[in-house]
Amino acid sequence: MRREGILREEARRILVKETQSAAKWSCTYMALTHGIRCSDLVIHIDNLGVEDAVGMCCKTLSAPCFKTTAHSQRLSNDLA
Repeated sequence: MRREGILREEARRILVKETQSAAKWSCTYMALTHGIRCSDLVIHIDNLGVEDAVGMCCKTLSAPCFKTTAHSQRLSNDLA
């Protein structure tokens, strides 16, 4: 809140809106979300800037386990 320069009530409103949006998205794609237990990556951004957080995501996603396989590409194509 301090970093963004917003009041507690405004921060709460934003969080509620984002949570509702995430819930709506997850229902659309038949995925269940239960907080961070279902997250593959959690980045606490209290002391990180946006560029650092994005860098962490990009570095993580470049790992071999995140490379597209022929099977995952077919599954993705079937969704389109």
